[in-house]
Amino acid sequence: MHDCPGRFNLIEVRGVSIVIDDSHNVPALAALCRALDRFPHERRTIVYSAGDGRRDVDIVHQGEQLGAAFDRVILYEDYSAADRDEGELATLFRQGLSDAKRTVEILEVPNHRRAIETALACTAPGELLVIQPEDEDIQPTLEIVRTLAGPETAAASGCFQGVDTH
Repeated sequence: MHDCPGRFNLIEVRGVSIVIDDSHNVPALAALCRALDRFPHERRTIVYSAGDGRRDVDIVHQGEQLGAAFDRVILYEDYSAADRDEGELATLFRQGLSDAKRTVEILEVPNHRRAIETALACTAPGELLVIQPEDEDIQPTLEIVRTLAGPETAAASGCFQGVDTH
């Protein structure tokens, strides 16, 4: 984890491949989606939000990107988006998701931990789950996943080398 903190960390939990990646902007999300095209998983879920200072147009565009790349999108309120009213981020993401080519399910949850809990409950073995950390430091996100998933994740954690998502 120390070789690429926040960048394309890959762990396996009960047959679900989990990528933790800090893709908070349009170009980073595009690179992440391109990298995921190399994965064999037919079903994809993402936990996603936007932080402080993001332009409306970028959030809508990210919604479009999510709609083209994921079957299920779980939106949460990023604590750092203090410049936004409650629900404003989800409204903008939903604008971009409105003509989604792939997304069939959009869920809104109040916070990051709850979004991860929801994602882990919704995914099945053989699926891909992408979790965007709420912070550049991915350790809190990893700890949430480890706590919810159990001790088998400690030995399975590692960085996926060779895929540049940023």
